[in-house]
Amino acid sequence: SDPRDISSCDTRQELLVLAKDLKGQPVDLLIGGHTHSIVAHYVNGIPVLESAANGRYLGLAALEFSPSAKRVTRTTVYPPIPICHKQYEGTGSCTWEPDDPSLKLVPATFMGALVKPIPFLEEMLSPKERQVLVDAQEELGPVVVRNMIAGPDGLNPVGNLITYMLRQTYPNADLAIFNSSGIRAGLLKGKVTVEDVYRILPFDSPAALITLTGAQLLEMLRLATSGAHSLPVLRGVDVTIDLTKDPCIEEDRNGDGKREEWERNLLLSVTLGGVEEIRPGATYTVVTSAYLAKGGSSFSHVTDTLPEGAVVIPDPRPLRELFMDWLRGYKKPIGTPQDSVVYAIHSLNVINPDHIPGSTCPTTAPSSPDSPAPR
Repeated sequence: SDPRDISSCDTRQELLVLAKDLKGQPVDLLIGGHTHSIVAHYVNGIPVLESAANGRYLGLAALEFSPSAKRVTRTTVYPPIPICHKQYEGTGSCTWEPDDPSLKLVPATFMGALVKPIPFLEEMLSPKERQVLVDAQEELGPVVVRNMIAGPDGLNPVGNLITYMLRQTYPNADLAIFNSSGIRAGLLKGKVTVEDVYRILPFDSPAALITLTGAQLLEMLRLATSGAHSLPVLRGVDVTIDLTKDPCIEEDRNGDGKREEWERNLLLSVTLGGVEEIRPGATYTVVTSAYLAKGGSSFSHVTDTLPEGAVVIPDPRPLRELFMDWLRGYKKPIGTPQDSVVYAIHSLNVINPDHIPGSTCPTTAPSSPDSPAPR
């Protein structure tokens, strides 16, 4: 793709805003992170790199410095380079599933060289650390029949698997809400291992149960889908949003005189199980992560209003421990075309999915300043 074409980028993101503000300044390169985005573009003539997450890509830009001019006189931005132990034969990549199912995984190369372990790094590990690497290869039971990676359409098959696990583990919960930003990896074809689960759920947040009214639940779903953070993974509730709705953020919900992203209302409809409307005065139970239950990703605007005892941590172990226990007992193959657990879920229906919320407003609302980093 053309690195000077930024039409596919969300120009509200801080790194791109910074690049615009630096127009005409002597800046040779900007490197960003945290949002897990892939950026390899020029913005106002400045090379800008961000290389997803989890060491999946290497961002590369070449800067040529002229001793006589005492400045960088030429730059080249390269496409992100996938970093793989193995890659699909002839593609140079392991980060997507090829259309041709006959392609095999083969030892990876990186910029023309075969990828292989570096001996001195292995020698640095203590016996205990070496055992951790061995333990990480424990197979948990299920087999993934095709790569499961979140797509641009919002489908998050691993998130669907996690919310299914949460509903099965806590069957008295009416619905599950999980922040997709807390899911840090997909599942590649093959047997699921302990290492896979650690990559997916690296944080120590346990599960949490929240008891709240229907009115509070509707506000939580509005906030979760406002666009201030990545869209959530839902189970047990059907939500429809329109990304063109409320472009200028009509309501100042906390009365601070600002219009912030978390205050935007994109909701069109909400039903439990696709049939039952949420009654404002009724009581509901949500199973989620303690990170959200304690106010992460702007959820504090709801959870801080709840009475004492409304949030319960039923098991202090990290969510990944629950997930591993559940996977050990899950006997079905994961990811078949008929797998209703990961694919036949349409809990979040997004209308105008390619639209950037707020982009049609003359003055774009600033990002919420009180949002902690995703966990």
